[in-house]
Amino acid sequence: MWNLIRIAVTRTAVGTWLGKIPFVRRAYDQYYWSRKMNAFSGVYQTYESAAAACEMDHHRVGWNDADLAQNLVTDDVPRRRSLGDAGEFKAADKPVFVGQTSTFAVLLWLSKLVKPGCRIVDVGGAGGIVYWQYRDYFKLPDGATWTVVDMPETVARGRAAAERAGTTELTFETDLAAIKACDILISSGCIQYMPPEGFATFCKISELADAVIINKIALVDRPNYWSRQSFVSTSSPYLFANGRQFIQIFTDSGLKLKDCWHVPEITRDIAFAPRHRLSQTTGVVFVR
Repeated sequence: MWNLIRIAVTRTAVGTWLGKIPFVRRAYDQYYWSRKMNAFSGVYQTYESAAAACEMDHHRVGWNDADLAQNLVTDDVPRRRSLGDAGEFKAADKPVFVGQTSTFAVLLWLSKLVKPGCRIVDVGGAGGIVYWQYRDYFKLPDGATWTVVDMPETVARGRAAAERAGTTELTFETDLAAIKACDILISSGCIQYMPPEGFATFCKISELADAVIINKIALVDRPNYWSRQSFVSTSSPYLFANGRQFIQIFTDSGLKLKDCWHVPEITRDIAFAPRHRLSQTTGVVFVR
């Protein structure tokens, strides 16, 4: 029943009409959106207005959440899975399971860009998921380092897993502004959650980098807008960025757009805003 209601309010003109009825929106947000992982609701003109709506329903905003961190970072290093003789999936001896095909575009570009001694900064990298995926296919060159910047709850779990794995290449940081050196900057599904000041810091760090890889960003052909995404225990504003303006931010700093790809495995359905439905997100690479 709820699935039919979700489809009606996110993909049909009925949703636009229902969104004009305040008690319908409130009921949907209370009984579905706030209880459903990765559900979206509402369109807002600013981060601040989306954050205020998140706080109204969840009383918590942002990614620094113990339950969310536990979902993102397991107690052990994630394991890659492979097909067994009978066709079933089985655990293999190497990390890591690549669950989204767009990750291979990131890994491909990293294989081309990573050089001995390079400093990789991975913003929103959770427990170092892209690091472990890279390590599954390539050897990190001598002297190269990989720093994940994320929320304290997530970093604590990621650091503990890295220590158990005995890796010294992977380090963690909770303060993005503390990053003073960077050769390759990565964000794989993170910067759309940043407040404007956080994204400004990300852009400043990108000016230090020779390459910037951004995956799973929601790019649209209309002015920027925000929605809000539920993680059940918390929630966050979510940016839908004007594609032309987004790319220009980085090309204005001397970077050149080198590649882009579609991410069809990630779609965005927003309650009461079917015209804002996004059938895929995007990945981009900039090289100086």
